[in-house]
Amino acid sequence: MRYRFIISPLVKSFVSAIVMGALIPFAPIYADTKDSVMESLTVTAQKREENLQDVPMSIDLFTDITLEDYGLDSMSDVIFQSANVFMKTNTAENPIIIRGISSFKSAIFSPAGFYVDDVSSPLSYMTNPDLLDIKRIEILKGPQGTLYGRNTLSGLVNIVTRQPDNDFRGRINLEAGAYDSKNNGMIYRAGTAVSGPVKEDLLFMGISVQALNSDGFRTDIVNNDERSSKEEHLDARTTLCYAPSDSLDISFTASGSDHDDGFGVYRLVNGPYSTPGHTVNSGDPGLGKEQKNNSQNLKVNYRGNGWDIVSITSRMSYDIDFTTDMDFMGGPMYSGFGFDDTQWSQEIRLTSDDDKALRWLVGLYGFREETGTFLDIRKRTESSSAKLWNPEGDIDMKGYAVFSQAEWQLNPKWEATMGLRFDHQSLSGKVDNNSTGMMPFLPSSQSFSQDLSHSELLPKFALGYSPCSWAKIYASAAKGYQVGGYNYSMVMSEDTFTYGPEYAWNYETGIKTVFFDNRLRINSSLFYVDIKDKQIDVNNPDATGVPMAPDISNAGKVHTCGAEISIHADPKPSMSFFATFGFLKTEIDRWSSASKTGVIDYQGNELPYSPEYTYAAGGTYRMNNGIFLSSDINGTGSYYGEPGNNLKQDAFELVNLRAGYETEAFDIVFWCKNIFDQEYFTVADEVLNSGVLKGVEGDPRTYGVTMRYRF
Repeated sequence: MRYRFIISPLVKSFVSAIVMGALIPFAPIYADTKDSVMESLTVTAQKREENLQDVPMSIDLFTDITLEDYGLDSMSDVIFQSANVFMKTNTAENPIIIRGISSFKSAIFSPAGFYVDDVSSPLSYMTNPDLLDIKRIEILKGPQGTLYGRNTLSGLVNIVTRQPDNDFRGRINLEAGAYDSKNNGMIYRAGTAVSGPVKEDLLFMGISVQALNSDGFRTDIVNNDERSSKEEHLDARTTLCYAPSDSLDISFTASGSDHDDGFGVYRLVNGPYSTPGHTVNSGDPGLGKEQKNNSQNLKVNYRGNGWDIVSITSRMSYDIDFTTDMDFMGGPMYSGFGFDDTQWSQEIRLTSDDDKALRWLVGLYGFREETGTFLDIRKRTESSSAKLWNPEGDIDMKGYAVFSQAEWQLNPKWEATMGLRFDHQSLSGKVDNNSTGMMPFLPSSQSFSQDLSHSELLPKFALGYSPCSWAKIYASAAKGYQVGGYNYSMVMSEDTFTYGPEYAWNYETGIKTVFFDNRLRINSSLFYVDIKDKQIDVNNPDATGVPMAPDISNAGKVHTCGAEISIHADPKPSMSFFATFGFLKTEIDRWSSASKTGVIDYQGNELPYSPEYTYAAGGTYRMNNGIFLSSDINGTGSYYGEPGNNLKQDAFELVNLRAGYETEAFDIVFWCKNIFDQEYFTVADEVLNSGVLKGVEGDPRTYGVTMRYRF
């Protein structure tokens, strides 16, 4: 039997109307406006500044202008506009799923890398930050193991923040909004960013601060708590840049965040305790999530004669604690869990000048990471202190890598790229479980420890052909891997304590084109990804007395394939349009798991959280009198919430509108997100193999006003 979440459909022709309305006027507009030229778009996907159109891979680029025009305040907003990319948003973790490749449920690390200013944010709990003074965001699709190493098996998100310089500038943002829900939850956001020279041409400084306060849109019907999914965020960053000579730049960045959120987010969709939209049934006002993060990053860039050398030294500390309902039915069971993670890293790379036929890059990388984990399952009655399940883990990782990449311009039309990385990691893991209420068939205490070591060679090959000045055709093959690790949450025996790495090969071909004096850009690609030794959570039939406790195994083999196309146009200085579309086909080749009725074989099923298509389209228009208009639609095809393909989210579309008035110093923008109030779930799952379905709802219709002052 298949369960379905029922979603009210939108008229699909709305997409056609936007795209046709954007594309039909192009021919006469291009003919009449020869002076409008699309700005050359710079990316650092390959750890050097390049034009987007020259890089032989599929990349989605979001500039600071794009983020502001469409009101993209978080990574989850950005993901909706990227083809074949999905974020499994459930407030706790926010893993990014690129081209259908996801991880198992309790995974600490995501197969999609996440970098901010060249520094990795390693945990999947760190991938949906509030965006603060961003210069650009790049989403790289396909394995990035050669230049970035571990845990970039599916791709990478690269965020570049704004750096201070000789120009003094500042801005103040104020925003107020409300959810169209039962509690009419309010949203308030305030931020400021100031940067400029401390001493002209020598020392520069920038400071950014942002605060968010939201009531959320959910109501806990047990205790009438209308802030069960509240958000209270504070983020700050400061950057100091020193340029003592034309050949030397030194920058130091320190950032921090403090988030305190509610965690009543799961709604039961069926069964006797199911609730209507925008409500939950937990009965505990103490559910919540607290996370704190601070990082320091020192970057030194020296430009020599024909080469540059860059050193990046970083430290990051991240702590997150959850208290969550266990049965989502207002019952007595709850669980607490959390992680504390500290990472030190050092990278040194040497690159050649860009104006040579042979461009090369070589680098060294080393890191040390310490991660603590805990899980506490117990009754939440005052009289009960028994910890039914309480594993606490310590995982130490250290590693180093040597990497290189060379790009050779064979002749004016052909170029070849070759890269190779040797990546080594050593892991030491320990889990102790001293539960006072240990289940009767288990010993009163358990302890597991084991060391692991992984060494990988990660190659990349690409060939590019430019038949004319406006087109580039490329083909590539690249290998990536996901690091192995420990079953820190539900381990019951030594032989199920560890799991090994997961591997992927990505084969891709594409074409990048520009037309009408660079005012129209059309990029497309086809890809096939072959994944072996996939890390999967499988139910353990020998875990007597435990409701199918999950083990982690390298028993999976899957493949994905599809196509992507993106269209960007600036027909006039006052107009811009975009459209993206992704088609995705995923298939499980080998994956089975135990159930109450025997072994279930998932062969032939689709991978979870891999929408069959994604699309986005929209445009902006600025009038001479200062009026600003913006609209976009983001569509997601149907997808399943688990490998059995029983829990299905139907396709949905989100339409957003923005209109306002802009001057040189002041803007006021009125906006509405999800104007048709589409109901959809970002997470679909089952409660303890009970047949009861739970889901995390996406944001309902939300409206508000934003004011900006620039100086």
